[in-house]
Amino acid sequence: MTNRNFQLGILTDDSEVVMWLNNKKCKVSVEIEYDEHSSMPLDAKLDIVFTDEPLTKSKAAGYYRFGPFPDFTQSACWPVSAEFKPYTFICTVDNSWGDMGNGNVFALLEETEIGYAVLDVFVEASCG
Repeated sequence: MTNRNFQLGILTDDSEVVMWLNNKKCKVSVEIEYDEHSSMPLDAKLDIVFTDEPLTKSKAAGYYRFGPFPDFTQSACWPVSAEFKPYTFICTVDNSWGDMGNGNVFALLEETEIGYAVLDVFVEASCG
């Protein structure tokens, strides 16, 4: 079974979606911290819980794109932990900071009974 949201990502202006993440249906909430002068994305707070709610429907355009892959403005970056565990891509923030820049949010996750514990967050931000 193919799911369009899973293939193309979910475009939305909302900071909370229901999406597939590491083969589990999750409610994902993101809160972005921005530089006060440039609006560059600096950090993010995430909450990720398992859910049975319906998947969020994608819009034609949006401030956020949740999954499936990052949108790098410059060089690609794939963060890993000190133990070489890869971070999971969560969303791209398309806020056009600087010269049409964006931010890609990644998280180091650990599965729990109710969702994913966020052990660390990495935000890649670049502009054109």
